[in-house]
Amino acid sequence: MVGGLRRVLTVSVAMVCGVSAAAGERFSYDIAPGQVAETVGADVKRYLELRTKDASFTIGGVAPKTIHVGETAFAVSNGLSCAQFKDEEWVIRSIGGDLVLNGKGRGLTFAMVHFLDDECGIRWWSEYEEFVPTGDLALGPLDRRGRPAFARRHIGTTPKGRKDAARFAAYSLLNDNGGKDERYGPIKRYGTGGGCHTFRKYLPPDKHFKTHPEWFSMDAKSGRRTMAQVCLTHPEVRAEFKRQLRVNIEKDRALCATTGAPPPRLYDISQNDSQSYCMCPACAAVIERKGCSGLMLDFVNDLADSIRDDYPDVMLMTFAYQWSVEPPKDDTRAADNVIVRFCNTKSNLAGSIRDADNQWLLGMLKGWSGHVRHLAVWDYAVTYCMGTKGFPKPGEFGYADLYRAYRDHGVISIYLEHEDQHMADMWELKFRLESKLMDNPDADADAIIAGFMDEYYGAAGAKVLAYRRHLWDARRAHGGFVRWFPLAVAFDYIHEEDIVACERLLDEAEALVAADEVRLARVRRARVGLDLLVVYRDRMAGKMDSERTKKALGRLNGDWMRWISRYPDKNFDWKRLVRLQTIGAPPPEKFRGREIVDFTAVSMKVPKNSQIGKMVPDRSTPVNFAIKLPWDATRSKRLDLPFCAGVRDNLGKRELVSAKFDRPLGEGWHWYHIGRAVPTADTYIWVSRNSGVHVNGRRYCEIWDREWDFWVSVKFTGPKYGMPSKDGKSSIWIDRIVLVAPDRKQ
Repeated sequence: MVGGLRRVLTVSVAMVCGVSAAAGERFSYDIAPGQVAETVGADVKRYLELRTKDASFTIGGVAPKTIHVGETAFAVSNGLSCAQFKDEEWVIRSIGGDLVLNGKGRGLTFAMVHFLDDECGIRWWSEYEEFVPTGDLALGPLDRRGRPAFARRHIGTTPKGRKDAARFAAYSLLNDNGGKDERYGPIKRYGTGGGCHTFRKYLPPDKHFKTHPEWFSMDAKSGRRTMAQVCLTHPEVRAEFKRQLRVNIEKDRALCATTGAPPPRLYDISQNDSQSYCMCPACAAVIERKGCSGLMLDFVNDLADSIRDDYPDVMLMTFAYQWSVEPPKDDTRAADNVIVRFCNTKSNLAGSIRDADNQWLLGMLKGWSGHVRHLAVWDYAVTYCMGTKGFPKPGEFGYADLYRAYRDHGVISIYLEHEDQHMADMWELKFRLESKLMDNPDADADAIIAGFMDEYYGAAGAKVLAYRRHLWDARRAHGGFVRWFPLAVAFDYIHEEDIVACERLLDEAEALVAADEVRLARVRRARVGLDLLVVYRDRMAGKMDSERTKKALGRLNGDWMRWISRYPDKNFDWKRLVRLQTIGAPPPEKFRGREIVDFTAVSMKVPKNSQIGKMVPDRSTPVNFAIKLPWDATRSKRLDLPFCAGVRDNLGKRELVSAKFDRPLGEGWHWYHIGRAVPTADTYIWVSRNSGVHVNGRRYCEIWDREWDFWVSVKFTGPKYGMPSKDGKSSIWIDRIVLVAPDRKQ
């Protein structure tokens, strides 16, 4: 590229316009200079070649001669310059035999997407699947102009390292991809410090707690300082945050000056991910007057005022989350250069904001809109309890109501957690609907859903849609309420007769596409949530040998494992890990015929960054993974015998039962009986008192308030325990904790 000269790519009509054009005519691309225009131009060219190959292509009855991409001389001369556009505004216009695609910033990409998707019928279902129809393409005259409804739109996804995630985010009309790839236009990046839970970045406990414990939060009960949060009223804390904020801004601007990239304008100042907060006398007094969120705004407003004059373009973002989620008690308002990001942690993810039992969310939006000029939302489309991940929740039918409510209450930014692409319920459908409604909340959600069903599932689409509608009707009839950390009982709205009806619909869907390998795989992916629910319930009921369970397990172990093979294997033995997390392991032979609850290694918690224990692959156990306590016990007394395990009531601060084991029962894996107890909602099952390895019973309501025998499966290796060891070191390994019902057989 030389100076400001634009480049014209010329393509023969035979390549693009097919047989409709006479021999010798030309079809050209007029592409403005710059990375974004060149990227978009190449993509338009590639997809139009695929879409119109061997077919006619007209716009307003005229075969197009030139497609102008970006800020070209033709666009400018026809009054379509983006110089006066707002950020991300876009235009599509046909003028005789010319077509103009232009936009400001990422708006140029969005012009391409609206043309290829809305007009040409090209779809991007995920990073791994797209749909390009073929045949004649006769479009009417085009004159469209638009801009996304929300200034910032980001859907967080996992697993990481997926195929060209930045490209897919752009094609989905998003302006943040969680990275730094700006081929498709500027992304809305955070400044140094990150995008959430940044207190620890500004005031690292490992650096300051020992010398300045008074800078950190005071526990209300004990009166001791903890690392959970910072003291928001301490003047030295505020001074340190102000200093570090300026350092971060200057650092980012210096770097951007060397790269030519625009500097970040958004800096996050938000609480750590803990439900604790400072209750020192000064903080408690402010909380009494203003509430927890009032204290937070008092702190963040002070920081915002300190940079307003020197950095008038910088905005600070903070959370309304957990203890700070309620609006202030008084008339405290966020400063004009502060964005408050409300976190939706209590609404029904399977319902509509218009439902009578979902009014908390609407109340929060109304309440916060009176205290801010700039309101953002952190929302959730995925559930996090390990035992219920991927279970079916038909929330897609309430999405339109949700995004319209966000728009109507002045929300300017949405971050949506929709991780676990490989297992989340109906991920491809929901992602498309979410991104479309973030762009335009008034879009016809029913039409988007119906179109997806027809195009993605083909002949099976109507049956898959009927399956989702049945779930939605069951939720409304039976009062289903699914939060972001749902227990298994949250899915009790799906009755046995609903499962039977849904399985019949999905069986019929499979039959309709039995000869279509791609669409059959998609239908079976659509039923993963139901299969996971069936396996879970049948395991709890002792029906693992039923024909229904065998079929569900067959699909999960076969079709689903093949489906997730597309994702990058960034973790050790990832497919086995996913299977264990969701489907479970074969029941232990020792407890065959008994009612059990089985916690495998993936259900156990190990302290973050722990040097004490970690999960590792282990082929000597049917679970395939184990928690290894990796000290060289030969040199440490921390893993001396006796080996201990127990069950603790955290709320009551008492041991329900515990046991000590003076020596291993033998080489390899053996079961050790901890004892019998009645766990509560606050039960904490611990293994090896010094290790921190545990299972938190709060997420598993099925074990509460019943008597169980507690067992732990342990392997000892190394000379310290008189056992063989491959590396000569001594270690303790844990692969399972099993609760066995003593009162009845399966």
